[in-house]
Amino acid sequence: MGHGWHPTPRFWDRVARIVITGGGVGLILAVLAILLFIVREAAPLAGRATVSEGRVASHGIHGLTSGTDEYRELGFVVSANGIHFHRLDDGSAVDDLASPIDTTTTCAVFEPKSELLALGSADGRAALASVDFEVRWEGTERVIVPRVRTRGMARLDTSGVALSRVVGDRDADGGVALAGIDDTGELLYAWIDAEGDPPAPEALAVALEGRIPTALALSLDAAVLAVGTSDGTLYFWSLKNPAAPELEDHVNAAESRIGALQLLLGDQSLVVGSDDGALSVWFRMRYARVQNGGRRPIEVDGVEIGPRASHVFPDRNLGARYAHLADVKVETAGQPWTRIRTFESHDAPITYICAAPRGKTFASFDASGVMALHNATSHRTLAVVETHLDHVASLAFSPRADALVAVAGDGIHVWGVDDPHPEASVRALVGKVWYEGYSEPEHVWQSTGGSEEFESKLGLVPLFVGTLKGTLYAMLFSIPLSILGALYLSQLATPGLRNSFKPVVELMAAVPSVVVGFLGALWLAPVLEQHLTAVFSAALLLPAGLALAIGAWMLVPDGWRQTAMPGTELLFMLPFLGAALLAGASLAAPIEHWFFAGDLKQWLFDSHGVNYDQRNCVVVGIALGFAVIPIIFSICEDAMSSVPRSLTTAALALGASRWQTAFHVILPAASPGIFAAVMLGLGRAIGETMIVLMATGNTPIMDLSPFNGMRTMSAAIAVEIPEAPHAGTLYRVLFLTGTLLFLFTFLINTGADLIGRKLRKRYAQF
Repeated sequence: MGHGWHPTPRFWDRVARIVITGGGVGLILAVLAILLFIVREAAPLAGRATVSEGRVASHGIHGLTSGTDEYRELGFVVSANGIHFHRLDDGSAVDDLASPIDTTTTCAVFEPKSELLALGSADGRAALASVDFEVRWEGTERVIVPRVRTRGMARLDTSGVALSRVVGDRDADGGVALAGIDDTGELLYAWIDAEGDPPAPEALAVALEGRIPTALALSLDAAVLAVGTSDGTLYFWSLKNPAAPELEDHVNAAESRIGALQLLLGDQSLVVGSDDGALSVWFRMRYARVQNGGRRPIEVDGVEIGPRASHVFPDRNLGARYAHLADVKVETAGQPWTRIRTFESHDAPITYICAAPRGKTFASFDASGVMALHNATSHRTLAVVETHLDHVASLAFSPRADALVAVAGDGIHVWGVDDPHPEASVRALVGKVWYEGYSEPEHVWQSTGGSEEFESKLGLVPLFVGTLKGTLYAMLFSIPLSILGALYLSQLATPGLRNSFKPVVELMAAVPSVVVGFLGALWLAPVLEQHLTAVFSAALLLPAGLALAIGAWMLVPDGWRQTAMPGTELLFMLPFLGAALLAGASLAAPIEHWFFAGDLKQWLFDSHGVNYDQRNCVVVGIALGFAVIPIIFSICEDAMSSVPRSLTTAALALGASRWQTAFHVILPAASPGIFAAVMLGLGRAIGETMIVLMATGNTPIMDLSPFNGMRTMSAAIAVEIPEAPHAGTLYRVLFLTGTLLFLFTFLINTGADLIGRKLRKRYAQF
């Protein structure tokens, strides 16, 4: 037999070293790769909007307004004698269509969201038409065919004076509203019903009290007409009955002539631009009247309301807050238009404002040729562009909001717009934002709504609060039980009890979190709701039962106590604790009757305005605490069992009792391990998903009450990432949330290690 090579122990040691080192390095690299991926997906939120250099897409046409198809292949210009379609890449003509008005067109405006075109003529007529781009496929080539259809026409000025401004839109039933300003400064309005009956023009200028109208805005679905005047006053007509406009509000909106008005997507926010360059956003703000019908004064939001008196407040959910007070009546007190935001002013008069067909972005243009891009939600100026144009007849976004199209001089100018996340900013994500329909700035998380006109609310603070809230109640439940249980099992229990009980507790960690969440939501939550008073009364009587058990144990003769096996005291205490729980359950009904008028949940609402939700923080605290207990308990028990026996023997020899030894010797010596256990449990609670997702109402509210739910960062990611549009703002905000969770865990573990080292150094003498 030959003498072949045989691996030596040194060889296997080297192999083991390489494998272990490679595994450790690979694990670190994998974690870093995950972090880099998450950060990369969230990083575009910090990018700024870019507007490409403008290019002339068509020459030789003096236009009034313009627009494009959604693919930005075709554009059109409305001129005085027709509608001209051309290709945007080379400016070549495609088609010339007749205007719905068979005379000279003097003004026009195009709305890309509804694809409606309003036109005014030299003889006082106005028309509403739709500009459609029909897409056909000839083989693999896309062909776009433009078409113009008339939706309604009316003579606004019966004397035949030319119109200088015009707006128009359709309601849900097919009726057409048209409004305009003629060359004499007359404000005119007409309504064409769905049957197309001839309208009766109506002059609205009498309501302006001599002021000259200078700007118009009509909401989609023809619900509100806004008019700006030469002295900065804004007028609002309600078109609930479109055949009879009703003046509902007027307000001083600017210090100079209002040159441009534009309603943003959803028609709740109005952008106002004036000749002094001021730019502001307005929307309706709810007010409520609080009437005190009682005999004692009450205080509402810092204001004292006397008996039989009333006061008007911004409606900060006053109806719900004071519904539990029978003598307080809250009723609506109107919704006046209010200035909400003011943007950085232009250095020249603002001549045009246009709104994006997606989101709350808008563009403003001034007389010096400066164009600025803004977002109303994030309250940011996204970009400022020097166009070197003296004047634009119109400015509009493309249907996909990826370009701005302007008619200036004898050509069409196009700017590409790249701003995928305009509503994301530090202020919008972590600060209070004044959203449409709200009475004050608030922290809100509401990422989706019932329509594309919904204003996304991506405030992360409610998710932070929900995460900390769930973690707080879970740790309040799990830390005392884990540490005290580990202390008893490691120092006072018999070896047989320790060997039986510790594996059972550690097996709790093997229970899937989805099972714990399922039981918490479908079993524990209904039980707590049905027996709420019994649970609290039993919890209050439990310390009394424990104190009674300790007192009874001290009455046991010394000889019997000294000869009893360690751990006997626990068995002695169990009957007292069981009796305390039974007493608490038995006294629940009398306690609820005597102190809470027979219904604790109703008493909480009537007396303190606190709503009780079935899936609340008490349920989360117990369910999530159940998942955290095994981690804290196991590490604490190992740390306490590792304390040298010489320390406990010395303490007992000096006359200390076992409890004194446990609290004054074992706990300090094991404190580094205990602290590490608590930090690991904290990290587990912060990152938990399924339990908080199933056992809470999953509502992102800012309230520390234990009787309502919350939404955590991990739950928000789990619920919303499957339906978040890829690379959209919500998608990236969720990845930002994941990055913050990663950082929280990293900071917790780092802090635990640093403090643990200090504790180990402090107790090194043991």
